[in-house]
Amino acid sequence: VGWALLAVTLFNSYWRVSSVSGNVITTSTIFENLWQSCATDSTGVYNCWEFQSLLELPAYLQASRALMITALVLGFLAIVTSMLGLQCTKVAENNPNAKAKLAVIGGSLFVLAGLCGMVTVSWYAFNITRDFFNPLFVGTKYEIGPA
Repeated sequence: VGWALLAVTLFNSYWRVSSVSGNVITTSTIFENLWQSCATDSTGVYNCWEFQSLLELPAYLQASRALMITALVLGFLAIVTSMLGLQCTKVAENNPNAKAKLAVIGGSLFVLAGLCGMVTVSWYAFNITRDFFNPLFVGTKYEIGPA
């Protein structure tokens, strides 16, 4: 379940949303995820565009992409390995030690996948919060989105 939610979160567009605090009239809202930036206006029309260059992205965003993909790959490997370690499967059915090792490896991979996902989300949220409360930050201020 956690792995599926991690996959849904990865492709959700609302990782961060432009802040409207202090604005009386808001004509557009900008929201972003790890892959693209989108803008919507007051009529509900929205446009999305991918980030232009990997090299111009901040380091935390590049690392967040890598960690989320790593988390999904580790989670998939954990699912496969854990299923092979179940008592009801035919793989290594005559060797209970091998099945136990497969189950432990699958569980360890789940823990690593969870840590990768947790580090990604925490680091991303930290950067949003840091920029929001920094009085010297001159760019668009964002809030943590519902993703």
